[in-house]
Parts: sequence; C-alpha cells; structure tokens
Amino acid sequence: MSPPATTVPGDETTTATATTALPAATTTSTTPVVSENGVVIRSAVQDLSRQVPQYRALVSFPVVESDQIEEALVSQVNTLVETHVSERVEPVIELLEALGPPRGSDEPSSYEFTYEVVYADTSLMSFRFFEESLFTGASERSKSISTLMIDVTAGVELRLDDLTISGEGRQAVAALAADLVVAELYQGSDEQYAPFASGTEPEAIEWVLVTEAGLAVSFDELSVGPAELGTPTVTIPYAQLEGVLDPEGAAARFMQP
Repeated sequence: MSPPATTVPGDETTTATATTALPAATTTSTTPVVSENGVVIRSAVQDLSRQVPQYRALVSFPVVESDQIEEALVSQVNTLVETHVSERVEPVIELLEALGPPRGSDEPSSYEFTYEVVYADTSLMSFRFFEESLFTGASERSKSISTLMIDVTAGVELRLDDLTISGEGRQAVAALAADLVVAELYQGSDEQYAPFASGTEPEAIEWVLVTEAGLAVSFDELSVGPAELGTPTVTIPYAQLEGVLDPEGAAARFMQP
C-alpha cells in the first residue's frame, strides 16, 4: 500500500485534464507513484485556491498510464477517477465559496484532497481518497474518506453488490465489519461501540475495496466512533468471505487457497 500521494517540487509537468469537470491546469509528477503489474500511475495536483484567494484548496488524484491496456480503457479509467474526484470536491468548493473570506483573526478555510493506490494491475484498480478540511470559524478539522474500485477490463466502477454472490452478501459483510470494528477499535467492548452501531448497518457500508489481504471496509469520521478515531478501515480476510464473495468476481485472484 502506498502512502497518500505527494508531488516532489521540481519533479513535475503541467498538463491538461481529460474532463471539464476539473480545472484545466494540472501539475503532474514525472516520477510515478506506482510502476508495476503493467501499470504506471502518476500523481496530478490542482491548486484550486488560486481561483478564489479567500481559501486554500489542494487536490491530488491518480493518473493512469499503461501500454498493456487498450487506450480507450485507460481513458475510461481516468474518466472514472476524475468523475469521482469532481463529485467529492465540487460540493466542498461551493461551500468554501459560500462561507466567504475569513473574519477578523480567523484563519482562512482550507481543504486538502489526497489519495493512495491500494492495488493496481491491468484488470483491477483500487484507490482510497482522503479529505481534510478546516472551515473558517471552526475549531477542529473535519475528515472524510471515499474509495473507487475499477474493473479495468470493462471500464466500469465496482461496488460491494457487484462483488457478492447474492443480495444477502451485504448483510454478511456488514456483520463481519462490525465484529472487526468492535475488536480493533473498541478492544472487544460492545458496550462502548453501541452508540455508533448504526455505522455498520448493511445500508451504511459504502466504501469497500478489494485488496491483496482481504475486503477493506472504510468509514467516514464519526460514523463508527468519536472524531479521534478519524476515518478507520478494517480488512475482512478472504477466508471469512467464502460463500459471500463471487468466486469468479474481482476478488477471485486473491481468494485462491
């Protein structure tokens, strides 16, 4: 797993993005964040604070390259990434603009969007995105998380229900995730977790990724615990998902004994 992406000063080029949803000026690292399994991923960075000086906003996201994937599919993968980023970033930018400039001694609002490459090859890519914001007048930063899993061969986004054998798979994943949250975040105390139990209800499970270690389930800040827990992730081993995940689906390569 790679850390949240960063751009090394002086190691960058300026290009244009493939979508109009994000601003055209983008700084892209020349040194890949990932270069393995037939895939090269570079980090693109956009400084949106230059548009409206009353706040600071920095957005980084992956740009995929590969000479082992059809060009049209590479383009579709990057479009899916840019669409996800836009859907997450644009509402925050609108809120920052609505808040206006800082008053008095208040710090200007700030927003940072980063990512990590969880897994990538020529048929499957899993990305995790992190958001951290501080709004003018607020005393604490807020955090959120999202994920994007892509079936590269079909050029489509995958969600939890695409991975399971039946509709009951979501319930099984939710129950396993809840057990791990209690065990890892609350040292096995159901009583401490009880006020946050709705965070692992089946309909609340949204941010999942296929990884080499298991099915990773991520949670937004405050969804399964107090703010100091941040945006936690638990990973369900594939051995516990037999009969739950489609043995011929995206996770099949990691489920082999």
